[in-house]
Amino acid sequence: MRNLLLSIMTCICIVSSGCIMSNPLNIYHTFNNPLDNYSLQYPSDWKFDSSNTTVYLTNDGAEVKIQSELIAPNTTLDDFVRQEVTDINNSSTTYFKVGRISQSDITFKGLPTIIVKYSMYGINDNYKMNYQSWYFIRGDRLYVVDYKERGDYFTDFYPAVQKILDSLTFNT
Repeated sequence: MRNLLLSIMTCICIVSSGCIMSNPLNIYHTFNNPLDNYSLQYPSDWKFDSSNTTVYLTNDGAEVKIQSELIAPNTTLDDFVRQEVTDINNSSTTYFKVGRISQSDITFKGLPTIIVKYSMYGINDNYKMNYQSWYFIRGDRLYVVDYKERGDYFTDFYPAVQKILDSLTFNT
């Protein structure tokens, strides 16, 4: 009985800690981006692709895209995000509609960051994709981390995405 109780408590702890079984051995690869001076770790069972200043990490049903670009002097984070939100609002088509957009200001890696969340719905509500984007400026570069996942909420892959974000480090 004691072993059964211990097993149940262990399962509850694993589930409540946000662990997901898509990477059961908890193996991560490291990617170093010398052009943009950052590195990150990603789960070994995720697919990796990169091109110049964009990194794509995908798993069935989820995608993380990290990109950076030089920004013009005097460009503010607020100005850039305001234009992005306008573009998102204007992206509804006859096939997809944009759900409610929320925005919050945080500090990420010591940098002012704006997070934008929204959903896209299929015309028959049979398709839903959730989006969350982190925008921040470091030096003369704007960084955008986009995360999208199918379904009703960011639940299945969000713990892995949070680990990817937590692992992001900038080189000097």
